[in-house]
Amino acid sequence: MKQTVEQAPGKEASSFPVTGNAYTQFVLPLIIFVSVSFLLYLPVLDHYFVSDDFKVLYRVCLERIIFIKNFFRPLSDISIYLNYRMGGLDPRFFNSFNILIHGMNGYLVYMTCLFFSRNLEKTKRVQFAVISSALFLTYPFHNEGVVWLLGRGASMACLFSLLSILGFYTVENNILKYTSVCISYFISIAAFESTLLFPLIFILLLVFEKQNDRTIRSWVILLTLTFFVHLIGRMLISGSILGSYGNDFFQTDIRSIISNMAKVGGRLVLPPSKNPVLLTSLFFMLAAISGFYFFRNLRQIRRGWTRSFVFILTIMLFISCVVPVITGISTQTTESDRMLYFPSVFLCMIGGWLLTRIKKSEYRWLLFALIISYNLFFLEWNNLNWKRASAVTWSIMSKIQELSRSEKQEGKVYFLNIPNEINGSYVFRLGFSDALRLYGEDSSRFVAVNYLPRQDLDKITKKTELRPDGELNLPPDIVLKPDSSGCRQIYDHGKLKYAVRPGDRIYFCNPYQLESIQACMNSE
Repeated sequence: MKQTVEQAPGKEASSFPVTGNAYTQFVLPLIIFVSVSFLLYLPVLDHYFVSDDFKVLYRVCLERIIFIKNFFRPLSDISIYLNYRMGGLDPRFFNSFNILIHGMNGYLVYMTCLFFSRNLEKTKRVQFAVISSALFLTYPFHNEGVVWLLGRGASMACLFSLLSILGFYTVENNILKYTSVCISYFISIAAFESTLLFPLIFILLLVFEKQNDRTIRSWVILLTLTFFVHLIGRMLISGSILGSYGNDFFQTDIRSIISNMAKVGGRLVLPPSKNPVLLTSLFFMLAAISGFYFFRNLRQIRRGWTRSFVFILTIMLFISCVVPVITGISTQTTESDRMLYFPSVFLCMIGGWLLTRIKKSEYRWLLFALIISYNLFFLEWNNLNWKRASAVTWSIMSKIQELSRSEKQEGKVYFLNIPNEINGSYVFRLGFSDALRLYGEDSSRFVAVNYLPRQDLDKITKKTELRPDGELNLPPDIVLKPDSSGCRQIYDHGKLKYAVRPGDRIYFCNPYQLESIQACMNSE
């Protein structure tokens, strides 16, 4: 289909690229994207809190402390406090907010694509926007940024970065335009550090839109000032400029950077794998295909690189991946997948544009359907992992509350073999004592004996069969040995860790289901 230029680049950027009334332009698409987001994440809408959530919930909701040393993400903490004020500690309120933000981001990707491609004819433009935003909404490695309470920082940072781009396109008054873009960027990095380098992406956008040198210089100065004002605020409030990310930047060597580049590049499109050779092979295969496409179109790109959608979006993707490359990302589990949330915007836009370029519509929509199917499969697989992880924390906390309500006894309650995480979905990596404080439980009575890292959890291939008496081995390192009175004493790595007394209780995760063990064999 022939492409037509409807307006000169860089001029009248604020005019909306698709005609229609306000409802069909703005309200209806937003409703659709938010509804689809809730549909995709409906299985985890009642997902319970996990790990670090309890620590932050106690600090923010009960202690009402937002700013702490060496940590600066006030926007995320403020949103958590507001959720608490609306619905108490009901996880559904927190999860609904996360899912809402993701749906809004899908809508903002849709709008960004419409403006970014507004010089194309309407059919191509709408196809590009719909396909790109659908790929983003179903992107299979967003779960940590959507399902995990604390992962919302990544999605909120992305939201305000996209608002910065739309502010450039939609605000007509120059002073308001500069203000809205800079404020949105400032708020973005107050949510999560993944968008620190957004100004470089924005400058590329200005080049693509054929802005004059004077305008670009003005934007560079203002965004640089915004960046440094934010860093100064971080230093004054938290006592640290970049926190752990700043330390990672100065401690990362070249070898680690090269390795992390391959990891991030592979994980952008591939699920985690415990087989590093397979993941690496697939990554280099995809890199070879991308390289072939690039060199095949090199002459065309060199002639008009500032007008090349794919080339500009690819550079934006590379810039957005700098932070994940510095901090590293897991290739074996979905842990740290929230670092991919912002880069996925540009990856999905690249995918959307390449699909739009396929001339035969039957091939285009067939490939689109296959990619969406791939996305949905792994998205729901990751949702299942988070649901299993939250089920473990819920079983432990509900058992604690049940025992507190129903028993007058003051015996200790021991929890054994608590998983740290399930395929990257956190369980009780941290936060057990904070969970007790959050619900007002006695931290001296309820004891987390040990936590199983993923490597140890992988060694447990089947459920442990419980014996009614005698010595009991709980893989990989816990042994319960009865003493002369018949009470099972808890040994960890061969050393006595806890002396069990009559009236105490023992529970353990087997491996994900909480089960009871008779603490003293002579007791009733």
